[in-house]
Amino acid sequence: MKNQYVFTKDMGLLLSLAVSFLVIFHSCTLPFSKVECRDFSYYSSLSWYPGFVGDTVTFVKQDNTKIDFIIKNKYIYHIPDYISDSGCGCYDCFGMMMIHHNDTIDMFGEGSYIYDHIANRNNCLYIKMDGVLTGFVGEDASIIKSYTIDSISFTNVLRYKYTYTENAKFKEIYIAERIGIIKMVRNNGEIWINENLTQPLNADFDTFSYEEIECN
Repeated sequence: MKNQYVFTKDMGLLLSLAVSFLVIFHSCTLPFSKVECRDFSYYSSLSWYPGFVGDTVTFVKQDNTKIDFIIKNKYIYHIPDYISDSGCGCYDCFGMMMIHHNDTIDMFGEGSYIYDHIANRNNCLYIKMDGVLTGFVGEDASIIKSYTIDSISFTNVLRYKYTYTENAKFKEIYIAERIGIIKMVRNNGEIWINENLTQPLNADFDTFSYEEIECN
């Protein structure tokens, strides 16, 4: 009876070790093996980048000066897989660029992760006007639940804010879903408002060029 108990106890220990090994083996990836990434999933975030390539976005300053930016491109880059232990990982980048002569506005979101981990998210915006470049990164971004311009209310507004010392740099940028940039505030007091604050624009997946890329 004692031997049967020892045998049963040993078998239980072996089974426990086997299950633990299978769990560990399943949760790990062999070195230098192919890792499949999740499908692109940031569809809701595309609403920050509305419009079609070729559309004009007009901003108006306090003195009624206008500037027309043309949407040059809208892009989605997706890494579908990578080789483990190679320094690569899963990555998605989506955004748009607008131009006016030598002036540019480039804004995008990105997500990166390895294996089945939660993605690290980041939002960036770079604007170059009158030869001066202003950059905003993830830590400068926040979501405002409600924001009003000229009695027009917006919800879930993405705001970039950073205190620059140079007058020519921008200190605040406000972006509304399916409208795009609604307001840009410069350190020198200039305020540029989007001429279109009421007409929603198309931000569907097919308004972007989609490309799967490799990590080398």
